[in-house]
Amino acid sequence: VPAMVDGEGAMTVQLFESNVIVRYLCARYSPGVLYPAALATRFDAERWMDWQQTTLNPAGRDAFLQLVRTPSAERNATKIATSIAAMEPLLTLLDQHLAQRSYMQGEQFGMADIPLACEVHRWWGLPAADYQRPHYPHIERWFASLLARPAARGVLDLVIE
Repeated sequence: VPAMVDGEGAMTVQLFESNVIVRYLCARYSPGVLYPAALATRFDAERWMDWQQTTLNPAGRDAFLQLVRTPSAERNATKIATSIAAMEPLLTLLDQHLAQRSYMQGEQFGMADIPLACEVHRWWGLPAADYQRPHYPHIERWFASLLARPAARGVLDLVIE
């Protein structure tokens, strides 16, 4: 379970929920950069973070659980097919969004890129023998740019087993 403690004494902040932790860390340690100062930019980022959590993650959950965490003999093909069918139009939407910009919030890496990158990493990690993902050129370009960031090493380049 993602959990975080920051600060000491009366200034201690204890949080759980991964997107809340991302928001807090960006606001606390990178205001105006990772955490946008402009309200329109900030709430666009918030929108995409909520979309990741409430729409994208649930759509891909069953395929991930079935193809990565469930033994082959116990897999439910209907759950996998339904999950893939739900995920592909969402990835098309994300690809279209990224066709117009380098990162989720525009031309600068920001807080919305973090949870979406984790979600894409999970989806890209589905076994190729079980799922042949379509080509999403703008997601692929964006994800490659995130993989090139030093902070992504040891996280987004891990192979899901």
